[in-house]
Amino acid sequence: MPTFKQFAEGFFTPDDPQGVRMRDKMRNKQSGEMDYQNKQRFLDRYLIPEFGDYLLDSITPVIIEDYILEMVSFKDHRTPLSDDTKNKALVCMRKVFHEAERKRIVRDNPAEKVGMINARSKERKPFSPTVFVNVVFAIFYKQFQQTAFSAGR
Repeated sequence: MPTFKQFAEGFFTPDDPQGVRMRDKMRNKQSGEMDYQNKQRFLDRYLIPEFGDYLLDSITPVIIEDYILEMVSFKDHRTPLSDDTKNKALVCMRKVFHEAERKRIVRDNPAEKVGMINARSKERKPFSPTVFVNVVFAIFYKQFQQTAFSAGR
């Protein structure tokens, strides 16, 4: 039984001709390069350091959920991550375990049993009067330019 690190290291890189990227391409489900890079970054920064030494079949939904809910920045190990970032890490974990399940290394995908976090939106403050006037002016100015340009043809 491989460890999480053995199985997941380089998981989203283009190096493996039998890897997840090649299968995504064959299924016409290919993500953009940045998406694969971001998922690999989540693995390298958060998931492999936390789960790397665990055997794949020893990782449970409770272990995953406890970690995901308490995730903090890899830079200072104190700043809580946003709910959206935590969800992205969970999606990455699900993808890794989906592949382990597909290859029959594990019986089921424990990450699928962990619910997504209902992401809270950040409080948005209203525009200041100055910003509001600038936005309205920009919209009308753009409309004026388009009208003047089309009238001049």
